[in-house]
Amino acid sequence: MIIPKVPMGGRLPGMGPAGGSERVRLVVLALAAVLFLAALLYVQLVVKRGLEAPADEGEYVVQGDSPLVRAPSAKVDPQRLAAVEDASRTDRLVREPEPYSHLLAEARKLTPGDLEALGLRRIDAQQVLAAPAASRGQPFEVKGVLESVEAVQGQLWQEIRGSLRDPDGQLYAFSVLQEPQVEVGQVVRLRGFFFKLFCLETRPGEFSDNVIYLIGRSLVRSFLEMPPVTDLAQIPFHLARDYDVTDQVDLQEELLYHVLSYVRSLTPEQKEALPAENVTCAGLQHDPGAYRGKLVRVLARYVPGLEWPRKLGPGGENPLETQFFQDGILALPGDRVVRWVGFDEFPRETLAEGRLVYLTGVFVKVHAWENMRGKILNGPLLVPVRFEPFAMPDVSAYHKIGYGIAGITVFLMAFFVIAVFRDGRKAAQFRREFLRRRRLALERALGARDSAEPLPAPPADAAPGP
Repeated sequence: MIIPKVPMGGRLPGMGPAGGSERVRLVVLALAAVLFLAALLYVQLVVKRGLEAPADEGEYVVQGDSPLVRAPSAKVDPQRLAAVEDASRTDRLVREPEPYSHLLAEARKLTPGDLEALGLRRIDAQQVLAAPAASRGQPFEVKGVLESVEAVQGQLWQEIRGSLRDPDGQLYAFSVLQEPQVEVGQVVRLRGFFFKLFCLETRPGEFSDNVIYLIGRSLVRSFLEMPPVTDLAQIPFHLARDYDVTDQVDLQEELLYHVLSYVRSLTPEQKEALPAENVTCAGLQHDPGAYRGKLVRVLARYVPGLEWPRKLGPGGENPLETQFFQDGILALPGDRVVRWVGFDEFPRETLAEGRLVYLTGVFVKVHAWENMRGKILNGPLLVPVRFEPFAMPDVSAYHKIGYGIAGITVFLMAFFVIAVFRDGRKAAQFRREFLRRRRLALERALGARDSAEPLPAPPADAAPGP
């Protein structure tokens, strides 16, 4: 009788429950199910964190709503200006020393914000010419083209004297204390106290009468007011440079002013109705020429704290007559950012349904800058036309599917565990039963051998054995 050999922990072909190799496969399947469920939960967690986590950009400080209020140091004494006379041509040829020195001394005390606190306003030339005494000592602002400038040693300090002409042709004389970083022919802004009407020598032997004389602290580079830009085709986008880092660092404010002027000329209805092309940040950076000057729409994430008021132009001077602009950054996946410069603050009410927002604006160029940590960031620069909240899609069906997958996974895991333990018990029972049957077969075989009749004796004449 041939007794087949059975490997330990195994089974005969076609007989019994699962053996060791099949249990290994079941364990592997169970582990795979666990890994699948863990991956599903991890993906949901990462997506949730990606929508809520702020970007690592905290170098900008948002100004408070309550500005610092302080009293200006400069104070003009009307009594000391009472000696000024400008009724006749002879009076207008003279700078009265005492009132002149007084205004220069007060101009020397000026710090940023003082003239505004004293009631600074744009000068009305016709009003001043008609009643100079009523305007004497008051702070005014005027912009014009610089016609002459020279340094003169005064009684106490070196003075910078010169003249400028406004767009209406009115001539102004000035005395300031700081040497300006401007050249003749450039547009400058002059802020100072009105001294008197003056008779100015424009050329040797030639005088211009009824010149408005202002005394201030300094001249700054400025711009005449820009006429409204009503069509993107009017903007010289061909001057934009952004094909290497050196060009990207230059903000090119002159070009940006044109785009800002165009956006300012739009009505609210036009801003809502203008069509835009959906693009990605990567597409704008890889091929800026294809989108420059177009209205584009980018999906990004608003990061609180990365929006602040800023000045454009030297000393905040720009042709749009706007002192502060809103500058902000929107974050995209990875290290990508979108820079935007506009007139209005970010409408935070658009974040009611989430932090994602659609920015629709005019693409200007790819801009690069260095943050306070020394890291170079670059991204598309847009002038916003509108912000739209990103409505989160209805994912209830996906949640149900996810719950179904999770339930099936748990059921399979339980089934695999039960199957593994059940097959283990059945395999042990099968081995015991098999060994019992094998012992019985062996005992029967041995018992039959002991009870067999002995062999007959050989015949007497048989030859002996070897």
